[in-house]
Amino acid sequence: MLKPLFSILAGLNLLSGIATAAADIKTVNVGTSPSALTVGTHNSTPKVYVANSGSNNVTVLDAFGNVLKTVSVGKQPSNILAWGERVYAINNYGNSISVLETSTDSVTATLPTGNGPFAVIGNTKAGNVYVANSGHSSVMDKNFSITVIGSDAQVAGTIPVPFRPTCLAVDTSANRLYVGVRDEKNRNSQLGILVIDGSTLAFLDTIYLDAPPSAIAINPRTGYLYTVSSTRSPSYRNPSGTNWWPIRIFDTRNDYNELNAAMGGQMTVSILVNPDANLVYVSNFGDGTVTVLNGADNSQAAVINTQGQYTRGMAGDAAISRVYAVNEKSGSVAVIDSTSFSWLATVGASPGQITLIPGVAAFVVNYKGNSVTRIQIH
Repeated sequence: MLKPLFSILAGLNLLSGIATAAADIKTVNVGTSPSALTVGTHNSTPKVYVANSGSNNVTVLDAFGNVLKTVSVGKQPSNILAWGERVYAINNYGNSISVLETSTDSVTATLPTGNGPFAVIGNTKAGNVYVANSGHSSVMDKNFSITVIGSDAQVAGTIPVPFRPTCLAVDTSANRLYVGVRDEKNRNSQLGILVIDGSTLAFLDTIYLDAPPSAIAINPRTGYLYTVSSTRSPSYRNPSGTNWWPIRIFDTRNDYNELNAAMGGQMTVSILVNPDANLVYVSNFGDGTVTVLNGADNSQAAVINTQGQYTRGMAGDAAISRVYAVNEKSGSVAVIDSTSFSWLATVGASPGQITLIPGVAAFVVNYKGNSVTRIQIH
């Protein structure tokens, strides 16, 4: 089994000394408009699976970034998850999931979903995989749901949800699924997080918010749930009277009581938790920073300037406390050692999702470059 990955970004301290190591960076062509990637294994050998949303296929790479195979899947695979020795390609416009076996890198089943599947996450406690059916761009979409896939790679159930699901998180210790939702028809109400039992699939609670969640995450060391929104919260204002982007925190071990919010940067979009170091990272799309919190008391540990623009995706190697933050507009990846900027890697056009083979390399999809860049880990 690969060690779990973690993700990050941050915010304000400008650290000098941008460096690159071009010899350690390799870019390889894949399919059209690669949108997501994941690391799967067969007999403990890691491989990278790339979902190409424009060419309706998955490219399989080895740990060195060499293309092994291209596999046809459903229409517009927009997300992908490795789970055990299977890989689930989430076909957003095919309303389906293509199941690949890592032993053969072939599609062995196609599972039906609801309308517009996108977000996906696994739960090791229940053995389930959850797929959020978020519809498409039209506000006329309805009948939102979560498709549940069991350990046998078959659909085990469907959870109807009242509003559009936007993001997912799992607390394996408590066996809880968290679903961020928003009401597209009435954006000032019904914004929150649904709490669902990971095994029985029963609704347990709702955490109400005043801004639509763009990401949620759990710190397994503390039980704190973190949520951020790319939309300014009307309830939080700085001393000048301007709304600001809070990192809202709830104690899942104490009846979901809300703790004092931490201050994020501009347009908070993603969260990464490193439980080994007990640090929480939040990427700030609007100002190209990553905010780092101490997990124990949620005080601010650092705000890191990523030396780029439109900071979004993150991935981290917990064993060495390193984080990789993607700058979408700049075509770069900031390498962060714990709470300090280290160096900048130049990648392809419009980089997006990033993942790691821990201790080996980071891989990032370049959506407009139709490629994947491999960054060697030292």
